[in-house]
Amino acid sequence: MTEARWSSRAVKQFREEADSQLQVDALLLQESTARQELGPLLWNEIREQVQIKCDRFNTELGSPVAMFKAAPSSELQVQFTFPHKGHRDLSASFGHTSTSGALSWSISGHNINETHGGEYELGVEQGKAVFRTGNLTVESPEKIAETMLSALLLE
Repeated sequence: MTEARWSSRAVKQFREEADSQLQVDALLLQESTARQELGPLLWNEIREQVQIKCDRFNTELGSPVAMFKAAPSSELQVQFTFPHKGHRDLSASFGHTSTSGALSWSISGHNINETHGGEYELGVEQGKAVFRTGNLTVESPEKIAETMLSALLLE
């Protein structure tokens, strides 16, 4: 192989790899931007769903036992009071800077103070921010709110 042929092939391969890396970098930047811009909006939908569901529960029960508490915008807190039995607390937090564990939640006050909870990763699909479970199932804000509140109220 002549030196000219080798250098031409090497340059071609180098350019292809550089172009490929530029495309990957652009996609990663686009996903990061979507997470940072759209993730907080998605989190706010979850907070709204939790508050709506607490209000509806209280209205239907006729008693304010599921209380959505004021918390910083990156957090969510609900306290459920059982008549004559104490209470359980739901705490959730959101951080858009990482993908895994972007949304984590826990329930305290169960039997013998066991803690229950879970987490969702923040991903991007078709240009939209989404919360996914560990097995990559996309969950809607309403479904996530129901999952957290069911653990709080019914278990």
